[in-house]
Amino acid sequence: ELALEAEDRPAGPLRRGTPTGAAPEGAMPENPGADPVPGRLAGRITATLGSDELTADEVAIRLDASIDRVLVALGRLELEGWVRRGAGGRFAAVDRSTAARR
Repeated sequence: ELALEAEDRPAGPLRRGTPTGAAPEGAMPENPGADPVPGRLAGRITATLGSDELTADEVAIRLDASIDRVLVALGRLELEGWVRRGAGGRFAAVDRSTAARR
């Protein structure tokens, strides 16, 4: 199991039975129709990808980040629709402005 860096931990205390990443008590509820904005590392990854297609290793090297953290963030970004995985395990940022119009 990977330890979460400070930027990846949820803000506020967790209570028993509160899933990791859940909003702390008293936080504003999320808009269910809105897409979440990527966190700090995830945002750096999408900015690094830009219009390029890169492997996870290439992303980790460019960001000087651990491959473990990059792989976790890429997986999360892929599930949330911020990046897509292409041929050869290359990742690309998704153009959300055109994807939202489809």
